[in-house]
Amino acid sequence: MFNPVPGGACRQCPVGTFRVAGGGDGTQCTKCPPGTFTDLTGQATCTPCATGYANADTAVRPTHRCAHRCPKGYGVADEGNSACDVCGPGTYQDEEGQVGCNDCPVGTYTEMTGSTELEACLPAPKGNYAPGTGNDGFIPCEGGTYQDEEGQGACKPCPPGNQCPAGSVEPKKCRPGFYADSRQPFCKECAKGTYQDKEGQRACKPCPAGSYCQATKMATPTACPAGKFVLCRQPAALLQGVCQGHVPGQGGAARLQALPCWQLLPGHQDGHPHGLPGWQVWRQVLLHHPQRLPGLPHQRECVALF
Repeated sequence: MFNPVPGGACRQCPVGTFRVAGGGDGTQCTKCPPGTFTDLTGQATCTPCATGYANADTAVRPTHRCAHRCPKGYGVADEGNSACDVCGPGTYQDEEGQVGCNDCPVGTYTEMTGSTELEACLPAPKGNYAPGTGNDGFIPCEGGTYQDEEGQGACKPCPPGNQCPAGSVEPKKCRPGFYADSRQPFCKECAKGTYQDKEGQRACKPCPAGSYCQATKMATPTACPAGKFVLCRQPAALLQGVCQGHVPGQGGAARLQALPCWQLLPGHQDGHPHGLPGWQVWRQVLLHHPQRLPGLPHQRECVALF
């Protein structure tokens, strides 16, 4: 009730307004705030808009019973809504009068606002992924992974023997002279003293005895010419087909670079061959079918047999 004229008769507050008993000076009623309504006179409170409905301005339309049902592409809070909220990127709403919006599912995304259907959520393209739900974009596969399918929530690990730069759609085999273990963005060069003659391999091979691999990225070892072999740097000595860091029978192994050697036949050595001071040479007696054992990865060059 209110009394607009002092001393006059009290009146009921009209539809769309309210007055708390004993509140104010009693000369006027208060408009229902946005998101609420009254459809009866003489009300002390206003009623919140129901779920899925909104009422923006009771002053203009005081009898409006929050009849504005939020359309597709919009969502509202549970009650007392003054306006419908447009669905943001990564979401959609395909029904009217709904609370909130739906997230795009895993592997999909949308950059648009106000989406009205699930089909607005596009699949992440190949070479990319969309993790979780509610994505407003997609992410390129990290280096060492790939994705050969659309609409995925994660990328696949790059298999051994392949390289997968960022954003890869499919693995690419390492070419000869290169290798890669698992989850590698790029193939690695075979180091000196190693080689790889096949594509798609996870490791390089040691340069075999009787040959040398003097550079990186070698696909084929270089054979030692007839009458040549590989040196061990002093005081290294041949043992079981490879150069060791000390002379057998002497203590104190020296940490020197060891070069791979051919197998030594007993009784053939020369401590200081002409023109090669500081080297200890273990000769290979050349037979029709000499036995040759594998060397270490540091094999660099062949030198003349004396």
